[in-house]
Amino acid sequence: MSRSSKETMEPLTALIVGAGIGGLSAAIFLRHQGHKVLVFERSKFSAEVGAAIHVAPNCQRLLTRMGISTTDHGGTPLERVINLSCRNYIAPDVDLTLTSYLLESSPWEMSATLPLTQVIEKAGANWDLIHRADLHSALRNRALSREGAGSPVQLFLNTRIIDMDVQNATLTLAGGDVATGDLVIGADGAHSWTRAFVAPESQPQFPWGKCCFRWLVPYEELNEKFQCDNRNTLIEWTGPDRRIICYPCSNHSIANFGAFVPSTEVTTSNREWNNRASKEQLLQCFEKFDPSIRQILNQVPEDGLKIWELFDMQNLPSWANDCSALLGDAAHPFLPFMAQGGAMAIEDGASIGALFPLGTSRADIPSRLQMYEQCRKDRVERIQDFTRRSGRNNDGSEGPRPKGNYLIEILCSWLYLTGIHFIGEEVASFLPFCIDHDEWENSSRFLAEQTHY
Repeated sequence: MSRSSKETMEPLTALIVGAGIGGLSAAIFLRHQGHKVLVFERSKFSAEVGAAIHVAPNCQRLLTRMGISTTDHGGTPLERVINLSCRNYIAPDVDLTLTSYLLESSPWEMSATLPLTQVIEKAGANWDLIHRADLHSALRNRALSREGAGSPVQLFLNTRIIDMDVQNATLTLAGGDVATGDLVIGADGAHSWTRAFVAPESQPQFPWGKCCFRWLVPYEELNEKFQCDNRNTLIEWTGPDRRIICYPCSNHSIANFGAFVPSTEVTTSNREWNNRASKEQLLQCFEKFDPSIRQILNQVPEDGLKIWELFDMQNLPSWANDCSALLGDAAHPFLPFMAQGGAMAIEDGASIGALFPLGTSRADIPSRLQMYEQCRKDRVERIQDFTRRSGRNNDGSEGPRPKGNYLIEILCSWLYLTGIHFIGEEVASFLPFCIDHDEWENSSRFLAEQTHY
């Protein structure tokens, strides 16, 4: 498995470590540019497991460029986001419908509402919610398909790599074989093995202080009025130091839940995100929430309840080293509070693809990977910072969360019935920065400016 560029238009050989969402996206974009792509994955998966994932417009337009329609894979349009703050922990039982949130007797107050219809129209692309396994399957099929531009990606499963040479772009496999390419991309996730080679100065990850319970429930099993009032809606119920989110996926047939709690209140066996969880612990963590919430929690399937501890990491000084680079969570692990982690990994893949058109010489690889870092790093770190602040406790004990004018936030809790919608000023200004972006166009433009390509 070796290849080098000998002629101007000869394709490069890219070795990608990790066949997750980011790795497969990079593989597809490089394939479409005419390069040879080999992907090495340590697991035996047939598809990723997990929960639902956001496909915001900045991600959607890149999937469209790859030839993937989320609608064909159970994508459910997101039309509205509602944040509800608990006035007090112990509250009377109430109906979990939108109208009940607006009553004086409700234990919840609507602290922010964001109707997305105009936002999506302006962005020119849908905002869909899709099961992670369905998205991963679509990417894998597109990468391996004999149809479409470029040669099919070669995928090697159950592969253990024991050494990596960032300068010569080689990977040494456990059996002694050496895969030789022109560039190596580390896309092996938050607990990356390749990170130690590409960024040896990286610091260990550290606990964020929160754990997340997650589970899926068929919508038909939820309260009928809840189903009706909350279609195409993401709802967040927040207490002082914990929160629950719910949104649909799989053509609105499944409700995806995540419940964030202080990590001191639960136990996890390891850092993996697919640990089985205790329903009893979940109920204990939300025992002071009102009965309507606890009613939902009582419906959680014991065998489908998972938990993972959230970890963060200091920003890396660099993502690239000679002929190698990192992307996705290997380069910048994301906390889940802005639902942009998957989108950033796909944007990374698009950037690498755009910066390596057919005809790129091997001698240009180090400088192109530096361009990739220039195109991506500031944007990603700005979104990471906003995400970290969004994940802080609602009681302000960890510092302020992103918000806008205080009066606007108060107004939005009672003006909803008039059809006038408000969101915090900082959120309102930051959202377009996230979703109006097209990384393929951005990186292509940067390449043209730097090289007159």
